[in-house]
Amino acid sequence: MGPRLLGLAAGQMNFIVSTVLASNLGVGAVTAYNYAFQLSQIPVGVLGVSVAIALFPTFSRDAALGRIEEIRRQLSTSLRILIFLAAPLTAVMIVLARPIAAVFFQYGLFSHAAAERTAGALVFFSIGLTGHIVVHVLTRAFYAMQETRVPVLWAIIAVAINVPLMVILSGPMGIEGLALALSISATLEVIGLAWALHRRIESIDEETIGRSALRSALAALVAGVVMLGGLAAAQEWFGPTLANGAGRVLALLALAAAGTAVYLLVAVLLRSEELGQVRRYFDRRVKQEAG
Repeated sequence: MGPRLLGLAAGQMNFIVSTVLASNLGVGAVTAYNYAFQLSQIPVGVLGVSVAIALFPTFSRDAALGRIEEIRRQLSTSLRILIFLAAPLTAVMIVLARPIAAVFFQYGLFSHAAAERTAGALVFFSIGLTGHIVVHVLTRAFYAMQETRVPVLWAIIAVAINVPLMVILSGPMGIEGLALALSISATLEVIGLAWALHRRIESIDEETIGRSALRSALAALVAGVVMLGGLAAAQEWFGPTLANGAGRVLALLALAAAGTAVYLLVAVLLRSEELGQVRRYFDRRVKQEAG
C-alpha cells in the first residue's frame, strides 16, 4: 500500500502544480484547464479504468499460477483493443474540440472566448489520450504480479518530467502548454512501463501491438480529415444554426458519427483484427445480458 500511496501523491502533485501555473495565466485559465481535463478523462474512465479493473482478477490468477504466457496474451489483446478504441476518440476530440466545448459548456456566462480556450486545452490533452487509457492496464499487470514499486517509480519519473515541462511550455503556450506537458509525460510513462514489463515477462508482443497501432492511427487520420472537412462545410452552410444549443448538438453528433463510420470502414479495408475482437466482445455482453 505504501508505494501505491506514493503513486497517488505523485498524481496529485501534477494537479497542484498545474493549478498554480494556470492561476497565473489570466482570468478563466484555471476553469478552462480543469473543464478540458475533465472532458479528456471521460474516455479514460469508461475504457482504461473499467478494462483494467475487469482484467485485474484474471491477471492475478494467472500470475499466482505462473501462467506468464497467458498474461502476455491477455495484455497484448487488451492493449490492441484499447488502442483501437482510443484512436477514433482521439481524432474526434482533436478535430471536434470546439464543438464539444460549446455543447458542454457554452451557456450563460460561459462565453465563446471561454469555449475557445477550453477547446484549445482539450486538443493538447487529447494528444496523450491513448497513454492515459492504456497506463491503467499496464499498472494492473504489475500489481497482479505483486510488484508496486515499478509503477510508482515511473509515476514519479512522469511527475519529474511533467513539472518542468509545464513551467517551460506554459509561458509561450498558456494552458495549452500545461495540457501538452501532461500528454508528453503520460506517453513517456507508458513507454517506460511497457519497457519494464517487457523485461519482467520477456515480451508483451510489441510487434503485433505496433502493427495494430499503426493501422488504428491510419484509420483515425483518415476519419479526422473527413471530420475536419465536414466541420468546415457545416460552419459555412449552417453557420447561424450552429449558434444555438440544438444545432450544436446535432452537428457534433453527425460529425462524430461520420468520423466513426469512416474509421470503421478504413479498419475493415486494413483488415484490423481488433474490429472482430470488439464485435465478439459486445456479442458476448449482449448474450450475458439476455441470459
